[in-house]
Amino acid sequence: MSENKEIEKLTGYHREAAKMAAFTSVVKQPDCSQLTEERLKALLDACDHSKSSYAEEAASEDLRELREKFEQSQKEHCEVLHKLQEQHDAEMRDQAKENRFNRVCNVIAILIAAASMFISLVK
Repeated sequence: MSENKEIEKLTGYHREAAKMAAFTSVVKQPDCSQLTEERLKALLDACDHSKSSYAEEAASEDLRELREKFEQSQKEHCEVLHKLQEQHDAEMRDQAKENRFNRVCNVIAILIAAASMFISLVK
Protein backbone atom coordinates (compact mmCIF):
# COMPACT_ATOMS: atom_id res chain seq x y z
CA MET A 1 0.00 0.00 0.00
CA SER A 2 1.43 3.39 -0.88
CA GLU A 3 2.23 6.03 1.70
CA ASN A 4 -0.76 8.12 0.60
CA LYS A 5 -3.11 5.20 1.18
CA GLU A 6 -1.54 4.62 4.60
CA ILE A 7 -2.03 8.30 5.44
CA GLU A 8 -5.62 8.19 4.20
CA LYS A 9 -6.24 5.12 6.33
CA LEU A 10 -4.87 6.81 9.43
CA THR A 11 -6.85 9.94 8.59
CA GLY A 12 -9.95 7.77 8.46
CA TYR A 13 -9.30 6.63 12.01
CA HIS A 14 -8.93 10.23 13.10
CA ARG A 15 -12.25 11.07 11.42
CA GLU A 16 -13.90 8.22 13.32
CA ALA A 17 -12.41 9.51 16.54
CA ALA A 18 -13.72 12.98 15.69
CA LYS A 19 -17.21 11.51 15.15
CA MET A 20 -16.98 9.85 18.54
CA ALA A 21 -15.91 13.16 20.05
CA ALA A 22 -18.86 14.88 18.38
CA PHE A 23 -21.16 12.22 19.79
CA THR A 24 -19.62 12.77 23.21
CA SER A 25 -20.15 16.52 22.94
CA VAL A 26 -23.80 15.94 21.95
CA VAL A 27 -24.25 13.74 24.98
CA LYS A 28 -22.80 16.55 27.10
CA GLN A 29 -25.57 18.87 25.86
CA PRO A 30 -28.15 19.78 28.50
CA ASP A 31 -31.06 18.37 26.43
CA CYS A 32 -30.30 14.92 27.86
CA SER A 33 -32.02 15.94 31.09
CA GLN A 34 -33.72 12.58 31.51
CA LEU A 35 -30.30 11.07 32.30
CA THR A 36 -29.02 11.25 35.82
CA GLU A 37 -25.65 12.81 36.36
CA GLU A 38 -24.22 9.39 37.24
CA ARG A 39 -25.54 7.77 34.06
CA LEU A 40 -24.37 10.70 31.96
CA LYS A 41 -20.87 10.46 33.46
CA ALA A 42 -20.83 6.69 32.89
CA LEU A 43 -21.91 7.20 29.27
CA LEU A 44 -19.23 9.85 28.71
CA ASP A 45 -16.60 7.59 30.28
CA ALA A 46 -17.71 4.70 28.06
CA CYS A 47 -17.50 6.93 24.96
CA ASP A 48 -14.03 8.16 25.91
CA HIS A 49 -12.86 4.62 26.61
CA SER A 50 -14.30 3.27 23.37
CA LYS A 51 -12.79 6.17 21.44
CA SER A 52 -9.30 5.52 22.84
CA SER A 53 -9.67 1.73 22.49
CA TYR A 54 -10.73 2.08 18.86
CA ALA A 55 -7.80 4.37 18.08
CA GLU A 56 -5.35 2.05 19.85
CA GLU A 57 -6.72 -1.01 18.07
CA ALA A 58 -6.61 0.72 14.69
CA ALA A 59 -3.08 1.96 15.26
CA SER A 60 -2.02 -1.48 16.49
CA GLU A 61 -3.50 -3.14 13.40
CA ASP A 62 -1.80 -0.61 11.11
CA LEU A 63 1.52 -1.16 12.85
CA ARG A 64 1.12 -4.93 12.52
CA GLU A 65 0.38 -4.58 8.79
CA LEU A 66 3.34 -2.24 8.31
CA ARG A 67 5.61 -4.66 10.17
CA GLU A 68 4.43 -7.58 8.00
CA LYS A 69 5.00 -5.54 4.84
CA PHE A 70 8.44 -4.51 6.07
CA GLU A 71 9.38 -8.10 6.88
CA GLN A 72 8.12 -9.29 3.48
CA SER A 73 10.08 -6.52 1.79
CA GLN A 74 13.22 -7.48 3.72
CA LYS A 75 12.74 -11.14 2.76
CA GLU A 76 12.34 -10.26 -0.92
CA HIS A 77 15.38 -7.97 -0.72
CA CYS A 78 17.48 -10.78 0.80
CA GLU A 79 16.37 -13.19 -1.94
CA VAL A 80 17.32 -10.68 -4.64
CA LEU A 81 20.71 -10.08 -3.00
CA HIS A 82 21.31 -13.83 -2.78
CA LYS A 83 20.51 -14.28 -6.47
CA LEU A 84 22.80 -11.37 -7.39
CA GLN A 85 25.59 -12.87 -5.28
CA GLU A 86 25.17 -16.22 -7.05
CA GLN A 87 25.30 -14.51 -10.45
CA HIS A 88 28.42 -12.59 -9.42
CA ASP A 89 30.13 -15.78 -8.23
CA ALA A 90 29.27 -17.55 -11.50
CA GLU A 91 30.64 -14.62 -13.51
CA MET A 92 33.84 -14.63 -11.47
CA ARG A 93 34.32 -18.39 -12.11
CA ASP A 94 33.78 -17.84 -15.84
CA GLN A 95 36.25 -14.94 -15.80
CA ALA A 96 38.87 -17.09 -14.04
CA LYS A 97 38.45 -19.87 -16.65
CA GLU A 98 38.83 -17.33 -19.45
CA ASN A 99 41.95 -15.87 -17.84
CA ARG A 100 43.55 -19.35 -17.54
CA PHE A 101 42.77 -20.07 -21.22
CA ASN A 102 44.27 -16.70 -22.26
CA ARG A 103 47.46 -17.41 -20.26
CA VAL A 104 47.87 -20.81 -21.94
CA CYS A 105 47.33 -19.21 -25.37
CA ASN A 106 49.92 -16.51 -24.58
CA VAL A 107 52.48 -19.10 -23.47
CA ILE A 108 51.90 -21.11 -26.66
CA ALA A 109 52.22 -17.92 -28.76
CA ILE A 110 55.50 -17.02 -27.03
CA LEU A 111 56.86 -20.53 -27.59
CA ILE A 112 55.91 -20.41 -31.29
CA ALA A 113 57.54 -16.96 -31.62
CA ALA A 114 60.70 -18.20 -29.88
CA ALA A 115 60.81 -21.29 -32.11
CA SER A 116 60.35 -19.13 -35.23
CA MET A 117 63.13 -16.80 -34.10
CA PHE A 118 65.43 -19.74 -33.37
CA ILE A 119 64.70 -21.32 -36.76
CA SER A 120 65.30 -18.02 -38.59
CA LEU A 121 68.64 -17.54 -36.75
CA VAL A 122 69.77 -21.07 -37.53
CA LYS A 123 69.12 -20.71 -41.28
